[in-house]
Amino acid sequence: MKSNIHLTGAAALIFTISSCISNKTSTYDASVALEDYVMQEDKSYSYDIVELNETDFWKEYRIRMVSGAWMTAGEVEPVEWWHWVNVIIPFNASEDEGMMIIGGGSSADTVPPVTEEWLIQVALATGSIVSSVSNIPFQPLDFQGDEKGGR
Repeated sequence: MKSNIHLTGAAALIFTISSCISNKTSTYDASVALEDYVMQEDKSYSYDIVELNETDFWKEYRIRMVSGAWMTAGEVEPVEWWHWVNVIIPFNASEDEGMMIIGGGSSADTVPPVTEEWLIQVALATGSIVSSVSNIPFQPLDFQGDEKGGR
């Protein structure tokens, strides 16, 4: 019995030492993990333009966007995460970059939020597209087996 323990210990020691002195490195670049995740196809992604508003100076799109599915119906409800996205496009747009505001909200919000006046003013003053995204984080979620309910 003692010899089996010694052999097992010796094998573990050899493995540990060889792992430490090995010149092999991981071929996976962890710095792109988020990019890899985001670039995966998600068949649930979709959007629907639910309203279009236009003035003499700007156009606004109000969009309901499904950003993706998270977990399965056996684990959480709802599975699909959706958000309201309001996009202000000033007719004097001259910038290559825009601004995105991320806001709260609730999955119970059934109509798109009215765009705040200051966002329109920022778009006009900067000549850039401004968007706001609500329902981040998407909530409430109800995890199966969690007696506390949605959160």
